[in-house]
Amino acid sequence: MSRNNRQPRKNNHPSSVKLLQRPDNGPGAFADASVDAFLMFDENLNLVNINPAGEKLLGVSREADIGKNITDIVPDIRRTGRYEKYLSVIETGRPFFADDIIPHPRFGDKHLSIKAFKVWNGVGMIVSDITERKRVEEALKESEERFRAFFESAVDGMVLADPETRELYTANRMFCQMLGYSLEEIKNMGIKDLHPEEALPYVGQQFEKQVRGEITLARDIPVKRKDGSIFYAEVNSSLMTVAGKSYIMGMFRDITVRKKAEEALRESELVATATIEGMSDGVMLVGMDGKVAYVNKAFEKMLGYEIEALVGTSAVELPTYSGSKDQTQRREGRNI
Repeated sequence: MSRNNRQPRKNNHPSSVKLLQRPDNGPGAFADASVDAFLMFDENLNLVNINPAGEKLLGVSREADIGKNITDIVPDIRRTGRYEKYLSVIETGRPFFADDIIPHPRFGDKHLSIKAFKVWNGVGMIVSDITERKRVEEALKESEERFRAFFESAVDGMVLADPETRELYTANRMFCQMLGYSLEEIKNMGIKDLHPEEALPYVGQQFEKQVRGEITLARDIPVKRKDGSIFYAEVNSSLMTVAGKSYIMGMFRDITVRKKAEEALRESELVATATIEGMSDGVMLVGMDGKVAYVNKAFEKMLGYEIEALVGTSAVELPTYSGSKDQTQRREGRNI
């Protein structure tokens, strides 16, 4: 008779059951204390022993189910192919492992991990409930998928780096465009490859502060593109976990245009100041609070007061041109 047509036989030999059942101080005592299910089957895959955790997990009773064949306990065992694998364990002595088994509905909504190994002329099984682990994995997978959607659609360049080795893990499409590298190239780079050599001490200092949580925003970071050109970025950071490993995520925002605008504004302010200072007419700038913010040399000369004495005072309280410092002093002299 072929193995595929092998018919299960009931165990009618109490002595074999006794042989495989636990001694009070032997391995059975350990099995009884385990949170994992331990099951023992004879050479015909008839159940000969099960620990309390197995009874609870699988809904199997020692009193009611000892001696039953595995096909009676697990109705669809042949369809899954595991029946033949368990027989193979007995015949070859090679263990069988199944990391994620969804059992028959009679056992409830569970995910199980099964390890089968030869014991004497039968087979022993350790069955672990991994349902919670699978739920956590699914939740992580869903959250990672949501993160990936946000990651790829971000308008800022985003990159994940190992905080210890400073090697890059992955980057989004925008980051690759900003620097001109492909994602595969990015994955083979480190923090030091993203910045001009002379800026590495400053960049490294800012990176370590972000890793330690001392700062989240690093300002005016020079970034080197693949073609060697430089742009400046603000880099926001946050620590995160991906696939069970910690990374630091950097969000790069190109501030080159803003820096050029600031420089142009500073230059225009310098030009305007030089122009105003060279004028023969007096010029005074008053802030929204009504106080003097600036006066030029000509205005200072007109009133006879130094700039320091005028700036910060109320514009309405300033002496008029006709009431200059000298004239005010003369008036004060007549009143003495």
